[in-house]
Amino acid sequence: DHRDLHTAYRRQRQMCIRDSLSFEGEVQTEGNLLQWITATEIDNDYFTLERSIDGKTFEGIATVESQGNSQNLQSYEFLDRNAPSGVTYYQLRQTDFNGQQTVSHTISLQRGERAFEIVRVYPNPAKSEVNINFTISEERMVEISVYNIKGQQFESLKVESTKGINEVELNVSDYPTGIYFVQIFDGSNTQTQKIIKK
Repeated sequence: DHRDLHTAYRRQRQMCIRDSLSFEGEVQTEGNLLQWITATEIDNDYFTLERSIDGKTFEGIATVESQGNSQNLQSYEFLDRNAPSGVTYYQLRQTDFNGQQTVSHTISLQRGERAFEIVRVYPNPAKSEVNINFTISEERMVEISVYNIKGQQFESLKVESTKGINEVELNVSDYPTGIYFVQIFDGSNTQTQKIIKK
């Protein structure tokens, strides 16, 4: 009946989108270049490019409009200029006009390691807690300081880091609303990142 035909059509459309989706990446000097190709698009609204540093938790970094309906090859690309060093994971989420979503396979790209770098600060803006991800080349003590826009220090703590990616949680619930700067000092180098307290 009509419902069976509609279900069969919907399954065929999902398989067509999944099977025809080519999703690849390339490390370039300016950032990580992500490229994808579709052979057929039916009621396709937009693509969301998602990034992860652990391969488990993904966040959207770009939204790209699609052709909507197409029977021809369509190519898309996005340059992730804020790609962190080390391994980064990407996946592509396709959303139809009716809100239905399809997620691609996951790909990984490896950028040259930097000895010391703030990888991610989230959530940002924040209400209560801020998580700081940073990478370091060897185990050592680091000092984390928070300053307001006038340069006044709000907090300072020392953390024993391990080689690779580290995460530190800051409680900013008592901070007045405004702009702050998180500064991490590893004994010889300093990395700074802006945060916003809501």
